[in-house]
Amino acid sequence: MRLFTSSFKSGLRFESLRTVQPRFPLTATLALGVMLALEALVAALPASWQRDESGAVARMATVERMILAKYDRPQVVVLGSSRAVFGVAPRVLDESLKLPPLSCVNASIIGGGPELMQLFYERNREQFRGAKLVVVNVDEWHFNDHTGGANSTSTSATTPPDAPLAAATSARSLREAVRGRCLRLRSALALLRYTALEELGLNDKPAFDVFVDHNNQMWFTDGTPPHDRREQFQAVVRDYYRGFHIAPRLVDPLRKLAAMVREDGARLVLMQMPNRPKHQAEVSALAGAEYQAQVRHLELLADELSAPFYNFDNPAECGLADGDWADGVHLTPAGAPKFTEFLARVIERDKLL
Repeated sequence: MRLFTSSFKSGLRFESLRTVQPRFPLTATLALGVMLALEALVAALPASWQRDESGAVARMATVERMILAKYDRPQVVVLGSSRAVFGVAPRVLDESLKLPPLSCVNASIIGGGPELMQLFYERNREQFRGAKLVVVNVDEWHFNDHTGGANSTSTSATTPPDAPLAAATSARSLREAVRGRCLRLRSALALLRYTALEELGLNDKPAFDVFVDHNNQMWFTDGTPPHDRREQFQAVVRDYYRGFHIAPRLVDPLRKLAAMVREDGARLVLMQMPNRPKHQAEVSALAGAEYQAQVRHLELLADELSAPFYNFDNPAECGLADGDWADGVHLTPAGAPKFTEFLARVIERDKLL
């Protein structure tokens, strides 16, 4: 990016431009040409490379290096968001289902929405092929157009939007348009460099400060920040349900994932994990109708996909007490084995495996 900086400092003299007959110095013309060429190159790259630095590529690579590398051909695959990351202990699931070690893998991704789950399964499909059961954690925010699972899958983050160069009506507006495009391109190239290192296997830094415990389960090194205040529960609920609208573009990736799972001979199960009772009380008070609407939507979607849907909305039934959550939605290291043992009983009871 020094090329652009030096060009603007030395050659791109906007004071020489005239509003009637603008003339570009040669250096500025060359710099603009290079910038547009780089924009075109970035836009032409595969979609899998057009991802946010802290988004899809980094998070997928973290799970692949720290979790999947331990496994060969798992029989049970769990996909989902951080709720599943911190909610399902694979070794406990192995033992509860009386399966050999490393039969069950928790391949969930922090912040993972439907698009990221679909992309991750496709990216590691050969390793997942042969699994008998794929359990997908569906979250309350996954299909809401406002929260838009796309925010967590970070699609097309490196493609800079067009700036209105042609619409510039003065030297100042032209300068601002060019400067804006340069800043966006600089950010895009920085993200692209990070993504390239990830894709080529040259970066082993995890997307988050995490570790994997004896249960083959991922956790934040510093733990999930606990919260127990009503205002905090309310803030999460409002964020999940503000402007509530089920968006087809956020549902389609789950349909694609289901199709791949069927083609690979596995059974798909959808589950919505339990909220902490204090949190669920705020959901009912602030967004009861919206909550029920998303549950009905998931029931219809499960019918369409011929997949069982379990809405685990009774914590006591799941063997969980109030102290088993770090916040309103994430379980603690003590709560995860309890929920996992309950999940194993459901799998055995309903002959899902």
